[in-house]
Amino acid sequence: MIDFVLGLAFAGVALRGWLRGFVRAVMDLVGLVGGIYLGVRFSEPAGQFFASWTGLGAGASRVLGGMTILFGFGLAAALAASALGKVMRLPGLNLANRIGGSALSFAWAWLFATIIVSVAVLMPLPEEWDVLFEESSLVASLTDEAQPVQVAIRALTDDDTLQSALNFDDLIGLGRTVLEPAELYELVVTAPEELGLDAEAQRGMLDLVNAERVGAGLAPLEWHERISDVAQAYARRMAVGGFFGHTAPEGDSIGDRVEAAGIPYRVVGENLAVAVTMEMAHEGLMESEGHRANILNPEFTSMGVGLVETPYGVVIVQVFHA
Repeated sequence: MIDFVLGLAFAGVALRGWLRGFVRAVMDLVGLVGGIYLGVRFSEPAGQFFASWTGLGAGASRVLGGMTILFGFGLAAALAASALGKVMRLPGLNLANRIGGSALSFAWAWLFATIIVSVAVLMPLPEEWDVLFEESSLVASLTDEAQPVQVAIRALTDDDTLQSALNFDDLIGLGRTVLEPAELYELVVTAPEELGLDAEAQRGMLDLVNAERVGAGLAPLEWHERISDVAQAYARRMAVGGFFGHTAPEGDSIGDRVEAAGIPYRVVGENLAVAVTMEMAHEGLMESEGHRANILNPEFTSMGVGLVETPYGVVIVQVFHA
């Protein structure tokens, strides 16, 4: 069904390009490519604006901000194309111009469909729609990370957020996940050389936690370097080992790992999350009663953070200590 609708849409767009010609098709494509570039480049500040205005979460606000910029730039390009067409007033469209217009319009439609479908498959849709998307060969082609348009978008924007979200959706079916105590997920095994490390993001997670604590009238947590080493080692271990759980397959839990590192403690706690971005992970943790309780626990005095970047998103380990 989706393949039929998309195929019909592609044919209609190609026909429209045949009628409009090459010049106006070029402006359509410029509008889409420029909109994608600006939308991804400035999605974060635009998302912050929408978050303050609408109260949406960080992830949804960033998508909304990027899509608003994309459509705004596309509209401006369409108006420019209309004005240019009136100025040029070609007496007739030759065959080459028509073929060029049709080909460029098809490319425009494929690029536009890639963005729309990539975002759509990440949205919470009815189950019957999810089934239709999963059965569609065109949807699979549009969201394939090796597809030329997906590669071009990553190269153009230097931003892997969308592809990470698609990979994460294929893996777990959510934009983020936080873990309850007894749960254990199987992750895609990531080779050590594919892991990315971001010390600044680790400290950024501490800042997010402390902002929540200060807002709740609690003392901020201190950074604990040795606890961070424990957290980082476990985040890496899960990513490389292909599992995600508070209790490792070998049976050790957070208390065991802290003791093995020779770190004394009175009380210790752990939050785990996998998400497309650090901000989405924090959002998910704060929406979970148990994880929020750890973040706002007045007993804890220090914290360590483990964070590794994988092809499907970030694996995060928060360890709270007192």
